[in-house]
Amino acid sequence: MNIRTLVLGLCLLTAFTVSGFAQQKTLFERLGGMPAISAVVDDFAGNVLNDSRIKNKFAKSDPARLLANLKDFVCFATNGPCRYTGLSMKESHKNMGTTAGEFTALVEDLVKTLNKFNVAAADQKELLTALGGLRSDIVESEATTTGGELPANFKPAPPLAEKGMPTASAAAPAPSKSLFDRLGGMPAVSAVVDDFAGNVLNDSRINKKFAKTNAPRLLANLKDFVCYATGGPCKYTGLSMKDSHKNMGTTAGEFTALVEDLVKTLNKFNVGAAEQKDLLTALAGLKGDIVENESAATGTALPAAFKPAPPLGGAPMASAPSKPKSGSLFDRLGGMPAISAVVDDFAGNVLGDSRINKKFAKTDAPRLLANLKDFVCFATGGPCKYNGLSMKKAHEHMRVSGGEFNALVEDMVKTLDKFNVGDPERKELLGALAGTRGDIVKDKYDTSATGTPVGPSFKPAPPLGATKGSKAMKNGRDD
Repeated sequence: MNIRTLVLGLCLLTAFTVSGFAQQKTLFERLGGMPAISAVVDDFAGNVLNDSRIKNKFAKSDPARLLANLKDFVCFATNGPCRYTGLSMKESHKNMGTTAGEFTALVEDLVKTLNKFNVAAADQKELLTALGGLRSDIVESEATTTGGELPANFKPAPPLAEKGMPTASAAAPAPSKSLFDRLGGMPAVSAVVDDFAGNVLNDSRINKKFAKTNAPRLLANLKDFVCYATGGPCKYTGLSMKDSHKNMGTTAGEFTALVEDLVKTLNKFNVGAAEQKDLLTALAGLKGDIVENESAATGTALPAAFKPAPPLGGAPMASAPSKPKSGSLFDRLGGMPAISAVVDDFAGNVLGDSRINKKFAKTDAPRLLANLKDFVCFATGGPCKYNGLSMKKAHEHMRVSGGEFNALVEDMVKTLDKFNVGDPERKELLGALAGTRGDIVKDKYDTSATGTPVGPSFKPAPPLGATKGSKAMKNGRDD
């Protein structure tokens, strides 16, 4: 998931500041915990950054650094386990020149996100009431105009976790912190790696070199490598750059394309000049280990002699592709980061598939997604705990047809193909999914029909992690 959330500094950040809770659970828990908050923040940020009525106000913002701390703030403000030590809303929005019209645009962008994720009416009211209470700290002009430029005297807030840091310094001294800290820690590194990988895999000048790459495993371990290489707390035990690129046939032109894709990401996230210089210098130092051909050509095919590297942080891959890998399915898939990526992509396929998405019209997406990852982690032998409803109970009265189940399988195959999941792992996953068919499809609905509405008596399951006998469980189902 990409970091675009700087914009939440204006609104979402504050929208979750709630002083009283009408329900037993905290707002943090009712929203679905950290994964759900992160998803909501990302989506809302995307809305705002693409909204011409308000996006100009974020021209000077450093999204990568801000996002890392912003999610901590939202977690803290909703009674989660995080700590927040940043600026107040009033301080962070001083001289921004936000108009009443722009504040209204922010509220509308937030409502759009809350509706997308099916946030309950009571929780929406609580969030929007909290945001309304912060209006006076944000709005500096009662004009109804929108799309105004950021005033010249506005100085962006420092990273939220560094309260007391000077708000601006045109000629700041060289930072003494590690590059990892200066970039914004693990959330920022993760976002930069995700965006950079997206650029590369969509760049016809270089993407052929990754035709055999196991994307989720590589991505998960690559983040550990970047974290380690920039002075972060991660451990890296993978192959050297030279060994991992051996026989890849990378040209000088393709290396230049990689550099350009990285610069595109760094500019997108407003990474500072000093940090950009450090990163690009480090990458330039690896050129001798990566480039095997000084040609300026790009888009060349991967040589037949190339063998993909094993997962960067894991054991060497078996030399014969057909030989089963050892360990649990969880480990063989690439651990939690890989499972999270696969679940996110599969969910996107399903929710965008008109053959099946009507069945999820009542689903609380962020809570379900967060807990579904725990379920898949648990079911594949990972360290997570799952105590939610069975497949049979969760799908009772949903009226899923045989055709719709087939659509789900096809959406899963699409995801597995995208991430180059190996044949043994694919067989296990699809076998497990096929084994649930009897719990999901009732005999009387075993037709080829697709796109049918959810059954009228269906009540959505509670959050998958809700315990039996809990209030959420009782309210969610009438079984």
